[in-house]
Amino acid sequence: MSKEERKIVSYHEVGHALISALQKNSEPVQKITIVPRTMGTLGYVLSYPEEEKFTQTEKELRAELVSLFGGRAAESIVFDTVTTGASNDIEKATKIARAMVTRFGMSKRFGLIGLETVESQYLDHRAALNCADETAAAIDEEVMKILKESYKEAKKLLKENRQIMDKIADYLIKKETITGHEFMEIFCREKGIPMPKKDKGEESLKKLRKDREASEGDTRTATENIQVGSGSGADTPNRNFSMLGAGMSSMQNGGLLQMPVNTGSAENQSTIGTKLDIAVGDKTDSSFLSQKKSAAEDPESGEASGKSSNDASESMLRGFCDTNETADKSSNDAKESMLRGFCDTDETADKSSHDAKESAGRGSVDTDESAEQGAESMSESEKKYASMLKNRRFQPEDDKPSS
Repeated sequence: MSKEERKIVSYHEVGHALISALQKNSEPVQKITIVPRTMGTLGYVLSYPEEEKFTQTEKELRAELVSLFGGRAAESIVFDTVTTGASNDIEKATKIARAMVTRFGMSKRFGLIGLETVESQYLDHRAALNCADETAAAIDEEVMKILKESYKEAKKLLKENRQIMDKIADYLIKKETITGHEFMEIFCREKGIPMPKKDKGEESLKKLRKDREASEGDTRTATENIQVGSGSGADTPNRNFSMLGAGMSSMQNGGLLQMPVNTGSAENQSTIGTKLDIAVGDKTDSSFLSQKKSAAEDPESGEASGKSSNDASESMLRGFCDTNETADKSSNDAKESMLRGFCDTDETADKSSHDAKESAGRGSVDTDESAEQGAESMSESEKKYASMLKNRRFQPEDDKPSS
């Protein structure tokens, strides 16, 4: 934005905030900014009630109308012209004023009568008039009257406090974003009135931030405790216990566990041994207490108990390793025997198929030979029969038998 536009936007937003501070029934200002956030929004004033509310009084609605026209009034007073920046303010003010007349019964002219009904309450909030055309024209006149009165009141308040508006606007141009507390400090200093107590809105925001930071800190602390720590002494049992968890997971994957032994004091070593027992599943709460007590009373006995617990944990872990190796070996043997069975089955099937093919081939060869022999034998018989017929045909008549 250019310097001129920044100045216009600054006075526009200060006009909203200053009128909210000058009226009794307005919501307190929490933040003012002239930093563009989205397309069409060059700045805004954040205001919300100190307590949760579900209804609004007529005075509160009229004060809100005056605050909405504060930006347009400030532009008109300072620059002797107006801009398009008040389009959304005018739209909101018109909607509130029309609802006051047609739905809320807050007009002296029409009184308690419902002139409008919201048909699509959960969609587009479209309203339909339940009156004649003459009444609709009268409603428009009443709405315009309320809006004009609100705009007139806004200009009056800003003219009476022009110097305060100028100082706050200059401060906002430099800072670009100020809090409600900073705004009220300048306002009270210029007005010569004591600074009011902190509003409940800022207190609730600070409390919410503290609660959020505390929850994040607890989460961070828990994460750090879970991770593997570094150092010696009191941190050694926790580190060794974390290494135990990593080793157990590696044993499940077929690896070996290497556990450091004789690290830390006797009390720490006894604690390591007890934690190892608890991790395995043994119920050794009483032994853990007795080991700690004996280690505190007698250092030598504590060292001995720590050494014995380390030996027990080593033997236990070795047993786990042997069990895992045995299980892996059995699994490998079973897989190998299964594969051998598959190989034997495949060889037998291949041999049977080869024999069947060979026998089929032999059968086909024998059939062909017999067919050829049959064909040869048939040809010889035919030859004999033909020769026999020939001999009979050319036999002499003398040789024929007499009749």
